[in-house]
Amino acid sequence: FDFNKWMNAFKHYSSAPEDYSTKILQPEDELPWDFIDIGVKKEFLVSEFEKSKKEVMTKDCRVSNTSMCVGCGVCDFDLLRNEFASPGKKSFNGNEFNNMSDTNQEYYSYVIDFEKKDSAVLFSAIETCRVFAHVFKMCDVDMSYSRGYNPQPRISYIYPLSVGVEGYNEKLIIKAYVKDKNLLLNQLNKILPSGFKMKDVRLFENKMADEMIAAYSLNFEAYMQLIGALGEERAFYKKTTKRGREKIIDLKEYIVKKDDENCLVYVKINGRGSFNFLEFFRQINYIDSKVLIARENIFFTEELQNA
Repeated sequence: FDFNKWMNAFKHYSSAPEDYSTKILQPEDELPWDFIDIGVKKEFLVSEFEKSKKEVMTKDCRVSNTSMCVGCGVCDFDLLRNEFASPGKKSFNGNEFNNMSDTNQEYYSYVIDFEKKDSAVLFSAIETCRVFAHVFKMCDVDMSYSRGYNPQPRISYIYPLSVGVEGYNEKLIIKAYVKDKNLLLNQLNKILPSGFKMKDVRLFENKMADEMIAAYSLNFEAYMQLIGALGEERAFYKKTTKRGREKIIDLKEYIVKKDDENCLVYVKINGRGSFNFLEFFRQINYIDSKVLIARENIFFTEELQNA
């Protein structure tokens, strides 16, 4: 966190923190989320706000003896109508997720190879999984769900990237039934957000490796900074654990090999994490804008021989 950068940004846009932190908003003020159409009109929300200050309740339009439209804007009186569920209708049970399929096929594990670059680097690992789960649903992919009170699609990001780093061969594992892999690729790439591109879908027949190898590419200047730090025994950075303890992360414990010709560094990644290049460059005071780093690929350890 750099307080001065925030203050410079406010100054650049002729604004001040107080405009956002302590200002009392009025109903007529323009709000950041006003462009989102949730179906309910803003005028209705303002009227409800005024009623709440007077402790006045709005009658329920679904009740037959008061079935007067309150003008919220949700209903179009054609396809959408606010009403109670039919009496006796069975409520949805989370454990029925896996019985919703029209195919009744067995679920398989698939590896999804995809690109994550440009604006997509701002998506966290959780957000990336949500994006793909959403587009899979849009493409009618029959996905397997977890059990329990809050069923979730079975999808995981293999050793996710740090926010801000591009990846050209990232991997997801999903459990689903895919009818046509080529058709799915074409459909997904039409609706994925900008910066994401799905490259391949294939069956995942192996167990997840405890340790893998990641190939990172750096621009020449950043690569030379890294090589210099390795030669001077300072290729490390400090990290604070969740318990507040300081830990030294040393690149030499992770590095597998270097490719000086292509400015590539191969490092180990496992359940305990990996070397965070961006954090390393920050701590040696190498300006962020000069660092261009991307993860080129992820390999199983035995695949490195062919890399």
